[in-house]
Amino acid sequence: MQAIKFGIWTTTPKNKSKIEQLWQRKLTHGINTYLFFSAVKSGMFEGVARLKSGYHEETFPFWWENHTLKFKGYFELEWIYIKDVNNKHFSGLYNMEGEEVVKSKDCDTLDSETTLRMLNSFRTRKLKRSIFMDFAYMDEREREYVRKMYEYTSYYNQYNMMGYNGHR
Repeated sequence: MQAIKFGIWTTTPKNKSKIEQLWQRKLTHGINTYLFFSAVKSGMFEGVARLKSGYHEETFPFWWENHTLKFKGYFELEWIYIKDVNNKHFSGLYNMEGEEVVKSKDCDTLDSETTLRMLNSFRTRKLKRSIFMDFAYMDEREREYVRKMYEYTSYYNQYNMMGYNGHR
């Protein structure tokens, strides 16, 4: 959701290195990298984006629900398709790790033929549903989260201004 809203993506440090290598390949050889997005147990892919930048060190934790900063920095994306495509349209396709693409994990890689077949599936499917339909709900949830964080921070700061430091 946040990746679509802000045109960015982040991942673990290990996967960050893989994506950064793919960006360098783009700069050196002009080969685009496409990221296929799927939510766990959704039964579908929700979209495809083209990698648009190398890694940016800046971290903006409000972009991600996990505020442990496990995910630091980001890559810029250009969305090519944003629509739900059922996993059945990708049956018989495998990633470079030898698993069905519908069982792929973050940063599993595809060969060129599989990438083109998946892109074609997105291109030829009519839009019936997309994550955009969930944006109003998700935006409201985000506003509520920010409001609670603001209240918590205000309360915490007020409590500290009264001189309480955890010791008696």
